[in-house]
Formats: sequence, C-alpha cells, structure tokens
Amino acid sequence: MLAIIGGSAFLCVVAFFGVAVANYLNASTPPAPTTPTPTATPTPPASTTSAPTATATTPAPQPTPEPSYHQVSDVPEPDLTPPDLPEPTSTRQAQTWSKQNRLYGQSVPVPTACTLRFVDMAKVPAATYQTYLNEVVGCLWGVWHDPVTAAGYQLPRPPVTVYTKTVKSPCGELETQNAYYCSANQRIYYANDFNTVYTKDLRGQRFLGEMILAHEFGHNVQGRTGIFFATIALEESGTEKQSYEYNRRMELQADCFAGHWLGAVAASTGLSDLDRKHLRAAIEQIGMPQPDPYDDHGSSESRRNWLFTGMQNATVASCNTFTASSVKVR
Repeated sequence: MLAIIGGSAFLCVVAFFGVAVANYLNASTPPAPTTPTPTATPTPPASTTSAPTATATTPAPQPTPEPSYHQVSDVPEPDLTPPDLPEPTSTRQAQTWSKQNRLYGQSVPVPTACTLRFVDMAKVPAATYQTYLNEVVGCLWGVWHDPVTAAGYQLPRPPVTVYTKTVKSPCGELETQNAYYCSANQRIYYANDFNTVYTKDLRGQRFLGEMILAHEFGHNVQGRTGIFFATIALEESGTEKQSYEYNRRMELQADCFAGHWLGAVAASTGLSDLDRKHLRAAIEQIGMPQPDPYDDHGSSESRRNWLFTGMQNATVASCNTFTASSVKVR
C-alpha cells in the first residue's frame, strides 16, 4: 500500500509597451529660376561647431508587473457529512466518466495565492501536524474548487486525520508509513511517521508532505467527479492485468493532480529549483524501480513524469491518464 501516496504551471501573461518617438522635418522647395544663370557656389565659412546629430531615444525600462494571483476566499469548514460520491451505472458510462470527464475541460488557477508556514512532522506532535495538514487542505480546496464546480460537480472540504499507529476506518485497517483517501467517508488519513519512507537526506524537506496530501486530495477530486468509482467499475470488468493498469491510471492521475496544485501555488509559496529536485527524488523513491504489470501505482519514472506534467500545465486535460498510451502508465 506504500505507493498509494504518490505525489505546475502552474501561467501568467506579461505585456510590455514600448514608446516610439518619430520626428518629421519638412523642408520647402524654392521656385525654379526663370533664366538659368550659372552661379558660383559659395564656400561656407569654417566653423568649430559641429552640426547637431540626431540621436535615438531609448525608452525607460518599465517595471515588470506583479502576477495577478487567484485569491482563495470563503474556504468552508471540513465537511463531516458530505453528499454521496457519484457512481456509474454501466461500463460504458464508466468509460465516459474516466476518459471524457467534464473536468478535463477546465484549468486550475495559476498562480494562486497561498502562504504555507511549513511544519516538519518529525518535530511536532501528531495533533499539531494534523492542524497544519487541515490548513493545507484549505489551500488545496482553494485551487480545485473553481474547476470542479465549473465542470458541474460539488467539492466539499475533506477532513484530515493524522494517526500514530494502525487505525481502523470504513475502508479497513490503515497501516503506518502511509497515507490514504477513504472513499467510504471521504476523509484523508495520514500516518505521522510517513517521512520515514524517505532516505534521511529527504526527511524534513519542504513540500514533500504537502505533495503526498495533494495526491490524496487528488483522489477526493476524482471521487467528487465520478472518476474514482468509474475506475473501480472498469477494474472489475477487465482481466487481472487490465485491472492493475486501470488502478495505475487512477493513481498516476492523482500524482498529476498533485502537480497541478504545486504548480498553482509555486509562486506564492516560493517553490525553488532545489524544492523541485527534492520532489523528484521523493516521488521516485515511492515508485517501483522498474515497471511491473501487476503493480497498482506505477514505476518511479511514470510517477515522476506525471507529477511534473501537472506542475508544468494548468489544463486538467493534461492529466488525462485514461487516454494515455499504456507505455506512459507503467
């Protein structure tokens, strides 16, 4: 179950206006003489003053305008009794919901204003980290609310539970060193020792815990838009190998959705090249070293590629893993 926690750009248009200056000189033409009388051309007196030289005017540099941030407002409280998730009634409908979902016609707002204080889970109690992750969910909700509702769906805000030992949920027992989205109650569960799945040099780095949470929130987006249960239906209708591939498509899309969020908040949170390097290493560590047709989450290469696809694109269609070739979802 470790791989379940997988897991731009986010875009602004800046216009520059130059000022052009043109000088027009009109010289009058003397009338032609009636009698062509040859005359000597006078020699002008020597002068120590040079004739004026026309110079080009260089426009003053204009300041680069600040990007127009999408502002997150009216964030609701965590919804403990959300409406039921949509479920397809046929395999054909499941195919449509997964491959041609209305959500794919939307884009996430880039850049989005979201300030994170960053908390190292290894240095705070579980209750403190739970409070922090619920704050991050507010930011996730702010990025995803508009595209989800514009596509005609609802997006309640899911609560997060941080646990320190194996815990029971409506989705079964949840192990430590992991994170889960439970579709039965639409809540996110996050193990307080999750950072120990990484090598020591990555533990405590910025954005890694947030990336995992964004992946689980991506499952919530899939649940609210019908993609989650459509995938379950497709898994049940195919062969064993096809079932694993469908699950990989769903998990890799959650990685891509996590990338959408990271790209949207990159400017306001100061996501750096070093942070991107850490994200790359982290997502590779939780993927399979080599592609495996019976793995349900994806190889290190696939997980990395889909995470960064989401980070570099704002259109949700760029995360449509259900129409991608099989080689891209190994």
